[in-house]
Amino acid sequence: FGISGPKFEARAMAVSASNFGAKDSLNGFNWAYTPPYYDGEAWVDFIFRPSASVDYDLNKILSEVITVTRRYDPGENLTKNVRDTIRTFGYRTLHSDLPLSSSPIWSGISTTANELYPTLNPYSGENIDHNAMQLDASINLFGIENIPKRRFDKFGQLVTDENEIAAQRWVIQPKFETPMMNFADSGVRAIKPEEGSLTLPTNFGSESVPRGMWHQFGVMPEDNNKGIFLEIGEIPETWLENHYEVIGTSSVYNNFRGDLGPLVAPRMKSFAELMGFTNENSNVRLGEVADKQVIREAIVAVPYTIQGLNTDETQPSGTNAQGRKQFITIPEYRYSAALDRATDSLPGDSINTAGQSIRRQINKMKNYVLPPQFDFLNNELIDPIVMYFFEFKYELDRDDLSYIWQNLAPRNSRRMSLAEDAVAHELINTELLTESNILANTNLRWMVFKVKQRSQAMYEDVVVKQANQPIKTPQLQAARIQGTQNYKVRFNWPYDYVSIIEAIQVDADVLYKDRGPPAPGSSKNIITPEFTGPGSTDGLVNSTLDKAKRRKRVVKVEDKTVDIENNISDKKTGLNKVIVGKKAQTATGGRVQASSVGPGADFDIDATD
Repeated sequence: FGISGPKFEARAMAVSASNFGAKDSLNGFNWAYTPPYYDGEAWVDFIFRPSASVDYDLNKILSEVITVTRRYDPGENLTKNVRDTIRTFGYRTLHSDLPLSSSPIWSGISTTANELYPTLNPYSGENIDHNAMQLDASINLFGIENIPKRRFDKFGQLVTDENEIAAQRWVIQPKFETPMMNFADSGVRAIKPEEGSLTLPTNFGSESVPRGMWHQFGVMPEDNNKGIFLEIGEIPETWLENHYEVIGTSSVYNNFRGDLGPLVAPRMKSFAELMGFTNENSNVRLGEVADKQVIREAIVAVPYTIQGLNTDETQPSGTNAQGRKQFITIPEYRYSAALDRATDSLPGDSINTAGQSIRRQINKMKNYVLPPQFDFLNNELIDPIVMYFFEFKYELDRDDLSYIWQNLAPRNSRRMSLAEDAVAHELINTELLTESNILANTNLRWMVFKVKQRSQAMYEDVVVKQANQPIKTPQLQAARIQGTQNYKVRFNWPYDYVSIIEAIQVDADVLYKDRGPPAPGSSKNIITPEFTGPGSTDGLVNSTLDKAKRRKRVVKVEDKTVDIENNISDKKTGLNKVIVGKKAQTATGGRVQASSVGPGADFDIDATD
């Protein structure tokens, strides 16, 4: 083959150990189907050669970086000559694929390199790194995240978050998020047949039984030094001084000039240090389970009325029954004042424009997935309507989360408990409902349904954009609902598959209490002092719940003779009959005096009787 001779025989003796056992699937190596950290480590070398007189930013630096991925080092080719030309493939110093002497299997086979190369198997020394799953298959290496301009107070609290980019940072993140449990055959819960944590077939195929996530039950690493770690640091100087790709051949490390190989190590600077990595932020353990996670659900109560409902009609019927249902709308200017875009404006910062109950409803709506016909925050074709949110939550601890990730229910999944939530506000025109909504609508009813917490939307929303990519990766076209234009309907994993509320009981109460006296010039309207200022027309209660009417009490009669000659010309005696409970009394002059006893069940607030 043109490679025989004393020098080649000496080299062959030096690598004779590589003849025993191939690094293929027959010997337990599945480089193409195992994660990069399997069978040792995986590396990515970042090489950046800046040009003089060029202004660099983060995007330009990462765009010019050259990467070399490596998971297995087969060693240098033995047949390379002084002109850096490989004469025959398959002879590596650390990985030998072909016989080192003549053999009958070579009869009739051409010896040229181009024809010999295809005979090598996928995990040969020439192909193994090309066919192995490398680190860039699992990690996004060139993420760029914008840092907005923010201002903090002296206590470290965020004051403003402006829509202006102050800086950028390099983000390296996994492409998939999952906990990494311990499935070793030793430790707190060893995965092996003797411990009852692993079942193997008794006849054949025992070596094909996988160990790992969703196959056995793993536990969280009990030691901070155990696990899968992602690290960044300098290329070791000893590696640069001795590796064959740096000093023994033309490669990207020496800018494809083999004669400059010995100069690489003393001239190489630290790219990690240039990008701001230190001992404190250059090492992280992957697959950490969160300390806790809160699941939220809400009950939504929507008040509505039935138009044209007869006195003896309890439910609307007929083809137009749905159209007779009327919801209570929120005035557009009050709704707009409660939105985020109104912040720092006069209406947005005034509680006289939009009260607390309106603002609470808008904020809570952002956290839940509502039916499209009620989601007026995202569906601009519908008007804002009054809704009340009763929120409930359940807190999952670290053990619960590890159970869920392994397809097991949390420990207390069968335990039931009672919880309650209340929403209250004053019945004034800056809030969701006024007193007229309650008293003037004899057919007021409530629609009650459950909504789920909104998840983190799309995968593309949580993945940082890569260098030289558009600002945001184009998302898949979401389904469109007829009549809602571009209203997007998406999956809501995992909250669509979990429920924490099984039954609900809703009560509505109205509390009557005295207010302060009406302000001068208020046309007998009663001002709510804590909501309005002098001369304001917002936050007023109309005369339906007049103070004098609300203070009406059960009465008693005190006899007294009254001279009414000047008032009643045709009568000398006036008789009035006042009913107190079931007992009738006759009095002359009829004086009614308030009692300390409160109003009864039949108290007539409108004084019509």
